[in-house]
Amino acid sequence: MNATIIISVYKNVENLKAILDALRHQSVNGFEVIISEDGESLEMLNFVSLYFKQFNLDAKHVTQKDEGWKKTKALNNAVQNSSGEYLIFIDGDCVPHYKFVEEHLRNAEKNKILMGTRVMLGDKHSNILKEEGMFLFSRKYGLRLLEMAMSKTKFVGKGIYLGANPFKFYLNA
Repeated sequence: MNATIIISVYKNVENLKAILDALRHQSVNGFEVIISEDGESLEMLNFVSLYFKQFNLDAKHVTQKDEGWKKTKALNNAVQNSSGEYLIFIDGDCVPHYKFVEEHLRNAEKNKILMGTRVMLGDKHSNILKEEGMFLFSRKYGLRLLEMAMSKTKFVGKGIYLGANPFKFYLNA
């Protein structure tokens, strides 16, 4: 099943970079990416053009005139420009874990909708993600996850991906 990831954004290049970096490191590949911008930011256009070229990303950037909050219209434009038979939507401030796409595809069923919730990392961990370019939900950063789970950050435990064998990556590290 081929998938399209649609990322809804509005002028936040820093968050989009974190999302695109995480999508480049997914456990599966071969999916289309569409950036659905509710506006026409020159900064966003320049960033997206450079990023697509630098990483040879199969992606599209769909924009519309900035006339106030019209996110739904922007998402409809993205859907019309998609080629995937399965659509996955991400908000512009949600960085997916490394098995995000794989799990969506594994659990996809006709006439079913999958939904989830985001994990509020808090300023400290969000800044670590942005500054260090880390993929907090990858095997390499398992210890960072433990630190986050033990911290005062709200809701992290609800969103940590453990999978079928949660401690396997420690043994193989």
